[in-house]
Amino acid sequence: LLMQAKSYPKKDEEYYKILTEEARLAVEMENFQLAIDNCEEALSANEIAYGFNYQLLGIAKQALGQYKSAMDCFKMGKTQENAQYQAKSSCSYHLGCLEMIMGDYEKAEQNLKESILPNMPPRYAVIELLLNIYLRQNRCGEAKKLLETITSKYPSYYDKDQIKFATMMIDKKMGKDLSRVKTRSYRENQVINYNEQEVIEHIKKHHQGEDITMGIFSQKVDIKTLMKEIKPKLTSDNITV
Repeated sequence: LLMQAKSYPKKDEEYYKILTEEARLAVEMENFQLAIDNCEEALSANEIAYGFNYQLLGIAKQALGQYKSAMDCFKMGKTQENAQYQAKSSCSYHLGCLEMIMGDYEKAEQNLKESILPNMPPRYAVIELLLNIYLRQNRCGEAKKLLETITSKYPSYYDKDQIKFATMMIDKKMGKDLSRVKTRSYRENQVINYNEQEVIEHIKKHHQGEDITMGIFSQKVDIKTLMKEIKPKLTSDNITV
């Protein structure tokens, strides 16, 4: 059990370390308000204003739907001189994700690229988001070059099936016929040959227990509604979809 930070007798450097660690665990346990309270107290002491606190604060605020405030936190975290590279990288990544959701692809691309640490293979989530931006903007050549660069530089680091799937997405966007290509899963087929109604019906069909999702999808899929209604009842069969 982690000692509660508030019970620590002295507000010194050790106190703020405990406060930050408690905030990290609070985020993991989805106690976002506790995480916010702890991070804000830690950041109130200038000498403790590390990027990791801004990272945790941004994640907690994002989880509570405070998106503008979360973006401000990530912006602060990525510019902190005394922050570690890992914290700056994470803040750039989260900021890029939010900017992408808001449709600001130029800023999203910039921050996602800034999240890549020097001399380290980028996490595949970053690659996937960059590819998404390129394909949305019909920049297929850049998408293909990105895949070629990471696979030649880190030949055994990435999952081969993920790379194969990404290549197929690019090929599909470039107009290549993939009708004879067998993909690994239902999900991949639906992404490549996207049919919104089919995906919705699949989610409904595989939803277990009382079907509280019926009627929600009358027009378009709202991601926040989807997660709120379906996430608690996901099964191993439908979680990927």
